[in-house]
Amino acid sequence: MAGIVLLKRVLCLVLVGSFVLLSPAAAQAGLVSTEALLQDGARNRVQALLERDEVRAQLEAHGIGADEARLRVAALSNAEIAAIDQRIDSLPAGAGLGWLGVVALVALALAITDYFGVTNVYPWIKERDRARDRRY
Repeated sequence: MAGIVLLKRVLCLVLVGSFVLLSPAAAQAGLVSTEALLQDGARNRVQALLERDEVRAQLEAHGIGADEARLRVAALSNAEIAAIDQRIDSLPAGAGLGWLGVVALVALALAITDYFGVTNVYPWIKERDRARDRRY
């Protein structure tokens, strides 16, 4: 019994010591400006655009490798990244879903939730199962 109490105390001291020693390195925070956050988001969107297969194929057709393109984007100034990010949605390769795609995505989500019984928007999705349940 005394051995268990001693083991608990030693374990508790080790855990407290590790929390005290490791927490300053892991929990350092500072203020981040909104502009810096937006610029990082824009840079990440442009980098993600480079990861697309179509864009990579076009870059390679022009003689630019994927690694070289990443280095070039990293070397761009914040103003250049912001200009590219503003134009991405208007360009064909970076265009979004559009309103028809959004409607189709919502309809698909509702169909999936109907299938699992969360909603009842489309009555024909589980009609056969409901008819069978009424029969029994």
